[in-house]
Amino acid sequence: MRAPERVRSSLGTRSTPKPNSAVSARQNNPARMLRERAGQRDPASLPNSCSRCGARWAGTVTAHCAGDCHRTFSGVGPFDEHRRDGKCLDPATLGMTLMPGRAYECWGRPSESNQHTPGEG
Repeated sequence: MRAPERVRSSLGTRSTPKPNSAVSARQNNPARMLRERAGQRDPASLPNSCSRCGARWAGTVTAHCAGDCHRTFSGVGPFDEHRRDGKCLDPATLGMTLMPGRAYECWGRPSESNQHTPGEG
């Protein structure tokens, strides 16, 4: 680790504060800056994750299938709809689409897309 630089001023010699590493990382990461401008979060910062498949997501009603398919859904309704007789069905064949504006793959109904809160992930 590098020692902080010493600054000489009329008040004597003092150490300069270290730059904020979180701010520096954000400023040096153009992809992250673009996602943030679009209202999306860095996937690595999403609070929920599946230990089996590594998927990450956010949202208070978002549901992830830890069964066979490991897909993420916009809510309990679409999640329940994709499960029939203990098996996972392809959400696309059920008329679901990928929800726009999310930092993660999320299936739901097109009519739900206006219910997403920006910054939720």
